[in-house]
Amino acid sequence: MNLKYLAAAVFCMTAPAAASTSTLTTAAYPLVMYAPEYSLMLGGGAVFVARHGSAAVDTKPDNITVNALYTLKNQTVLQFLPEFYSKNESLKFRATILYQDMPTSFFGVGNSGSMNSANITAREEKYTNRTFIFQPQLTHTIWGRLKVGLSYDLKSTRVLKIATGGRLASGSVPGAAGGELSGLGLMLDYDSRDSLFFPSRGAYAQMTTRFYREAFGSDYTYDYYAADLRGYRKLGDGGVLALQFAVVAAGQGVPFYDMPFYDLRGIFNSYFTNRSSYYAQAEYRFPLSSRLSAVVFGGGGNSAPRPGLLSFKTMQFAGGSGLRFVLDKNEKINMRLDIGASRWGVQPYFGITEAF
Repeated sequence: MNLKYLAAAVFCMTAPAAASTSTLTTAAYPLVMYAPEYSLMLGGGAVFVARHGSAAVDTKPDNITVNALYTLKNQTVLQFLPEFYSKNESLKFRATILYQDMPTSFFGVGNSGSMNSANITAREEKYTNRTFIFQPQLTHTIWGRLKVGLSYDLKSTRVLKIATGGRLASGSVPGAAGGELSGLGLMLDYDSRDSLFFPSRGAYAQMTTRFYREAFGSDYTYDYYAADLRGYRKLGDGGVLALQFAVVAAGQGVPFYDMPFYDLRGIFNSYFTNRSSYYAQAEYRFPLSSRLSAVVFGGGGNSAPRPGLLSFKTMQFAGGSGLRFVLDKNEKINMRLDIGASRWGVQPYFGITEAF
């Protein structure tokens, strides 16, 4: 649910064509989205964009995004997203400040092949995750499109309204009592995509490591490593092939609500959580008319207690298709409707900008 991209899309569609003096542009927008983890999401937001002096239109402006969402599952999300650049863009600061009150479900830890659509309800344990998140990042360009920097993660979580008689209620699951997370680490970022919203060529890579320690104020001690690799290339008559591979590994002390999962359309993202996970997916995007296009996608993922136990033999698979309607031709901003399917059911997804 990347509302930062949505705010950028709104700004691109409403921003002035040039900026010869310092300007502040604001835009407000409604939010209507759908994902199975949230149900129907309704709300609104605003983006504030500042360009300084004679900055070119194609340079990245300082901006702040504010979003508020309420879902039909009685979930509340409040989000504040500042992003600032130095004059030559060699330095970048961004942060996520988030409050969420999320009635949700826990389905256990692991990649259980025995779980199917018939016994999902029996495994489900409902609870409410009430969390405040502060995640600042500071990066510096070291060569070309490559950036390196610091990443900090602070989460304060209360686990409430736990269903009786389950694993969470027994206290046997790490994190069942909630608590504080505080981790500091390094990140590496590379981006050669030709478009933020609908890339047709180029690559994106982000690698992050964080260390959660008592000395930083964390109630849980563990290491965290993540890599997200994406590639795009033109294929066929106006088509684009998009590929993604992501892997995450966390140490033994990670609480259940911060465990890795795999983000595949068609699989509820908390069905399979564990200390390590990976997923890979491919999507082919092709035009149907000047404003309408279609996609087909598929992928698989797995989770395990540690990276050495991740196996291709027990992968879970999902796939589907969808339609795109162009909202802004110049910026290639699309409205997205996808139908994802797996052995656990069929799920719709609706929003703005691409899945990856």
